[in-house]
Amino acid sequence: MKKKLEIGLVAVLCLLLWATEMMTGWFSAHFPSWFFQTVWGVTLVAFVIIPAGQIWLKGESHECH
Repeated sequence: MKKKLEIGLVAVLCLLLWATEMMTGWFSAHFPSWFFQTVWGVTLVAFVIIPAGQIWLKGESHECH
């Protein structure tokens, strides 16, 4: 349950940052574009790809009858 909460909080934070950028453009005015590509890439790998890969390797992603 704790891991799902962590992933959910990161997802909500990312959505809030994205919505702020789309409405105001503040981040792109103050940070270079490579900064965002790096942050989104690291977030994707650390919180989505690696956990999903670990679940898949353990065989928990499907039902075994």
